[in-house]
Amino acid sequence: MAEQLEARGISWKVYASADNFSAVGDTPYPLFKQFTSNPTLAAKGLAPRFPDDFLADASSGALPQVSWIYRAVAQSEHPPARRRSASTPRA
Repeated sequence: MAEQLEARGISWKVYASADNFSAVGDTPYPLFKQFTSNPTLAAKGLAPRFPDDFLADASSGALPQVSWIYRAVAQSEHPPARRRSASTPRA
C-alpha cells in the first residue's frame, strides 16, 4: 500500500516504537526488499519512531495524510499484553 500512496503523491509514514518485538518494531516493511533498498521508502517506512517523531510531526503540523502507528509491545494488544492496556487513554 505504501508504494501505491507514494506513486499517487499521497503523503504517508510508519511510526514504530523501537520496543515493539524487534529493533524496527512490529511492522511488515523490513521484510520487503524495496523498503531496505529504496531510500524514500526506508525514510518513511522504517526510520520514523513513535512517539518522538510522531509528536514532532503533529506539533509542527507535518503529519502525513496516512499514518501507521505501531506502539510498544505492552500497548499493542498482542499476547501477553492485556487488552485494556492498548485502549487506555494517554495524555
